[in-house]
Parts: sequence; structure tokens; C-alpha cells
Amino acid sequence: MRHGEFDPPSMVPYRNESKYGLAAYPHERYSAVSLEGARQSITLLKNHEGTLPLRVARDRRVAMFGCLIHTRRTGGLVYSDCHVAATAGYDSASQSGPLKTTPTPDAALRALGYNATFVNASFTEISGGYVLSAQGAQTVAAAAAAADINVVFVGRAGKEGESGSWCQVRTCGDNSDLQLPSEQRELLSHVLGSGKPVVLVLFNTNPLDLASVMDGAAAIVHAFYPQQWAGTAVADILSGRSVPAGRMPYSWVRNLNDTGSISNYTMTGTSKTYRYQLPHKEPPLFPFGFGLSYSKFEYSSLSIHPSAPSTCDNITVTATVTNVGDVDADEVVQVFATFDKGAPLPSPYRQLVAFERLHTRAGTSQNVELSIPPARLALVDDTKAVGGNLPVRMVVPLAMQLSLGGQQPEQATTAPSNVLSTPLVIHGASVPLDTCGRRVPIISGPALMDASPSSHATSYSILG
Repeated sequence: MRHGEFDPPSMVPYRNESKYGLAAYPHERYSAVSLEGARQSITLLKNHEGTLPLRVARDRRVAMFGCLIHTRRTGGLVYSDCHVAATAGYDSASQSGPLKTTPTPDAALRALGYNATFVNASFTEISGGYVLSAQGAQTVAAAAAAADINVVFVGRAGKEGESGSWCQVRTCGDNSDLQLPSEQRELLSHVLGSGKPVVLVLFNTNPLDLASVMDGAAAIVHAFYPQQWAGTAVADILSGRSVPAGRMPYSWVRNLNDTGSISNYTMTGTSKTYRYQLPHKEPPLFPFGFGLSYSKFEYSSLSIHPSAPSTCDNITVTATVTNVGDVDADEVVQVFATFDKGAPLPSPYRQLVAFERLHTRAGTSQNVELSIPPARLALVDDTKAVGGNLPVRMVVPLAMQLSLGGQQPEQATTAPSNVLSTPLVIHGASVPLDTCGRRVPIISGPALMDASPSSHATSYSILG
């Protein structure tokens, strides 16, 4: 709104093309920002026995499959259906003149010295979709069997949420399932049937039902929508040139049954968000804040100051982070508050209250200090929302467990790093947050609140 979304163009300074348009910015500078953003958002979800990163000596023949590897559209979108013809690269908007082209993943891997080949399988149109042709199925099976490792690019790109014309049913604007398109599932079954290691690269934001491929895939990379530098960013992650450190910005449910009804907006006691994901509920496939690395980290020396804070105190959390792996890598340090029962106001079960991304060289340690202002622990008092008044955010005395690590505590799916926890009790009187002297802006949006993983959920890569 502050950027003038609802204002007439004459009132919006950002409509000034000469000052804010594409031609006003150096293409190289913002192209580099786009590439780094793509690298940092990519999240490694599974990596069985060190399948990734790829190694030139071990993975001599890399076969690459999928409908989303070679298609391109203006503006750098790399997502389309299987029947769209393959092209040579992704479009990238240039400073002026014609569009530039950025490498596809197979081309980017070849530039890094890998013998990577894109296998272009043919599909046949049928009523309601596409299937591999007989020749296409033979091509896929033969190429997958001949490779040392197979990389498959799939996702629901272009068919998530309110995508307009593709949706012709009553629930238009929402997805009726979390499955991959049928032609992609067929392609995957042929590649998995080869018996060779398979790396799954997902272009999507919604959770997907991965029950049929979780056991068969040796590694899973969640690429989100990395835009015009998708090929280079994905190749950098696959090769280890860039070490993944993205984190899940929502709870990845196991199947559609875990999302609940889209018409039910109740968060309490549901699986829609980590904040109310009670321990006895079905755990998510990949929890909020989860992500793997090619390195490994250990946490130690957790300290809280003040040790007995009052309601308006700013709390400082410190710890030591050690990279005990073999490669330099980023780590996303996260602090969660798990609230005890008995708070004077309704509270979530758990909430992210601080995080920081840091780079640590292999074999070295860093001290990290994170701040928790009162606003991060404030609760909402709805009883004061009467007579046209808004609900009041209150800081109240309450007990909790503070946990610090690279992930949430006590999860079914975990990264190989430890989590430090300590009890904490906040003392004092319940007072409105505004009376605490100076207001510290709360980190807003799904980075702290967790996007609901309903079938229309949009993901945010703020953590990554």
C-alpha cells in the first residue's frame, strides 16, 4: 500500500520509468542480486548418504529429465507443461534491447565440468492430459539406466493457487489435491525404476504429496521459483559450488487431509501452522524452519540475559555455533519460544522469536547474539475489542522454554545438528505493549507466523 498499489498512477512516483524503470538500473548489479537470492532460498530437504553434492569423478554421467528444465517464458519464468517445446535457455530481462539468455541447469552443470545431458522425452495428448509416448517411455528408461545419477525437475508450477483459465471447477482459485501432474508422476516412475540414484528438484511453493517418491528419491531439493537465474542457482547447489542453507517457510503437510477445510480459518488445534502444531497431532513431512546442509553444526554455551526478565525487558540470547563439517557454509540460527499452559491470555504452542543467517568456515566457531524485544512475545487481548476499539497487544507474565538451534526442537524430521533449550519465566504485571516505553517493530508475515499450508498456500523464503 505504501508503494501506491491503490493510488492512481499520477500519484505514484515509482511509475516514473526514467527514474525507477529497468533502464535506470545496471543489469549486471541486479542480475547478481537475483542469482544470490535464488541460491540462498533453495532448500535441501533430503540427502541420503551424501548423494549431493554431485562429484565429477563419481557421477560421470548425469541424466536430467523433466518438464520444467528447458521451457522459458518472457521475464524469466521457467515453468510450463510437459508438452511445451524445449528451448535453449531461460529469458532474463536486460537493461535495454533484446532479452538475454541464462543457462539451463544441464548447461550450467556442463560449464562446471559435469557430463550432464538433458533427456527430451516425447508426450502424447490424451483426454484430460498427457502421457509418455511409447518411444518416450523407452527413451527415459534407457537413459536413466545408463546414467550414474538422474536429476528430475518437477513441480506444479503454473497450477498453484489462483491461476485463472486452467481452473474450470467450482473450487477455482484453490487446488483440489497436492499431487504432481500425472505426466510428471509417470516420468518419475520410469526414472525411479532404473535403480540408479535419483535427485528430485521441485519447482513449487505449495506442499506436495510426496508419499510415492519419498523412499525412492535419494535427494530432494526445494527450489521454489528461482526466476531467471534458476539454471545457474540450481547447478551451483547440485554441484556444491554453493552450500544450501534455505529453511522451510511453512509446515509441509504430508497430504491433503492434513490441511483441513479451506473454509475453516481456525488455527488452534490444527495442523495449519507450526504455531499451533501440538505434539499429539500428525507431524508435518518437513517442519517450518527445516533445511539440510552439506556441512554440520554444533551449538553450545546457551545464555539468557536477563535470566529473570520482566514483561517489558528486552531479552538477549547468546550461544556458540561451530561448523564441525568439512565445508564452509551458512547456517540459519533460530530461537523458538514454546509456551507453557496457563498463560493469562490465549497463546500459541510455539513461536519463532528470532533468527540470523551467518557464514562459518569449516572447523571454526562463532558467537551469535540474538535479541527478543517484548513485541515478539506479546499476546492479543480480544476482550478489549469492544465499542469500535481494536484488540490490544499485551506483554504478560508467562513461562516458556526457549530453544536455539538450526531448527525447531522435538521434530519428527530433523537436521543433524543439536538444539539447546532452557526454561524461562517472565515476571511482572500484564501491561499493554505500548506502555513499554519504546516499541520495537515485530518481524511480520509468515517468517514468524508460518504460512498456512492449505492447498492454496503461498510460500515465502524470508528464512532462506
